[in-house]
Amino acid sequence: MDTKRIGGRLLLWAAFAFLAIFSAGCRSDQYYQDLAVRRARAYLLKHSPELTADQIYFVKYNNPFFLTADVLGKGGLSLEGARESRQQQICVTWAIPGRDRYYMVFGVSSGRMDTWYPNRLIHRVFTLPNRPLESAVRTARTYAQNALYSRMNTEEFNSVRFTLPYLRLTNFDLAINPEMTLTPEEYEKRVADNTIEEVLRWHEVHPGDVFNIPAGRVHSIGAGILLAEIQQTSDITYRIYDYNRRDADGNLRELHTELAKDAIDYGEVDNYRVQYISNLNEPVELVSTPYYHTSLYDLTEVMTCDYSELDSFVIYICVSGKATLRDENGNISVISRGETILIPAKTNEVRIEPEGDIKLLESWV
Repeated sequence: MDTKRIGGRLLLWAAFAFLAIFSAGCRSDQYYQDLAVRRARAYLLKHSPELTADQIYFVKYNNPFFLTADVLGKGGLSLEGARESRQQQICVTWAIPGRDRYYMVFGVSSGRMDTWYPNRLIHRVFTLPNRPLESAVRTARTYAQNALYSRMNTEEFNSVRFTLPYLRLTNFDLAINPEMTLTPEEYEKRVADNTIEEVLRWHEVHPGDVFNIPAGRVHSIGAGILLAEIQQTSDITYRIYDYNRRDADGNLRELHTELAKDAIDYGEVDNYRVQYISNLNEPVELVSTPYYHTSLYDLTEVMTCDYSELDSFVIYICVSGKATLRDENGNISVISRGETILIPAKTNEVRIEPEGDIKLLESWV
């Protein structure tokens, strides 16, 4: 036997084996991706008997797209000097004509897809994301977690963290200042660049809502709102923003930016809304201050009001309905929705006779 020749053959076989192993280790990412697509295609067609012939043809001869997301944590072995491999959730996806859902073949592998095998078939409908809404939800969730932490128990706190909030559409642009703070310097800047609305707190309102706004607070009324504004006797109003409206001659209205700067109260207030329960045929106090008092009357029957101990005029504002008013001197007045009647301070008694249901605001100083 020729020892030299045997050694040569052994060397030649070892070379072939080495080349085969080396070639297998040098396969490209594209190779593994193509292999994964073939596996996904076969899996989809096997588990989708509802597809038509044309749809099957589409899957066979059209490339899919990939949807990926990291698996929580890191997979693979962390060896010294070696890169850590991240396992990914990879969906090989076809948007098939005539189908209202994406066909997604799910599997887990590294980004190379060298170990990707189909795990299950998912049908999913995707909608375009609402980026402004997502941003608002994140802002609201962060604010609630930070500002309301001390007021929530564990269950409520976790609900804020993980539950999608209830969203209500409104008919006005929502402007939010989560910190609810403003400095005189920022106030001046925002009035100058017409961005003051961005730092105002907006409230959605409904019939019957009441707000008690102390002196020094900036306030405005939204479009389409009819309200009764009751305030302390004053002839001073500072206008800081007028929505760039112009008069008939094209002129902007006068603003009082500097005067208002010193009069504004920049402190934080959680809520101006007044909470009350309306009681039928009984007066309900809404606001009581050293400067004025306001109550609500929701009447379906006759009521007599005694003002003999009151050293003030009384103003009635009709919110809804209609009634006849009579005093002790025989004076008679009819009041209906949107109308106001001034009762002189010398009047001792007023009898209210509703025609059906009437709601009145009563104010005095």
